[in-house]
Amino acid sequence: MDLSIANIHGIEILDSRGSPTATMEVTPGDGTIGAARVPLSAMYRANIANGRIDGRKPGGTS
Repeated sequence: MDLSIANIHGIEILDSRGSPTATMEVTPGDGTIGAARVPLSAMYRANIANGRIDGRKPGGTS
């Protein structure tokens, strides 16, 4: 069984209200496909809009 990663494909889709969802597909070397769809939370979007990642401002300050 070859579990090395052969391909990763990710996209962002928007629902009818404009809310984003991250969609990922991973294909290991044996050819099976794993997929996941994860809605991006309002908190994450707010942090991105304010230039914050993990609660920090750009440059590592809080």
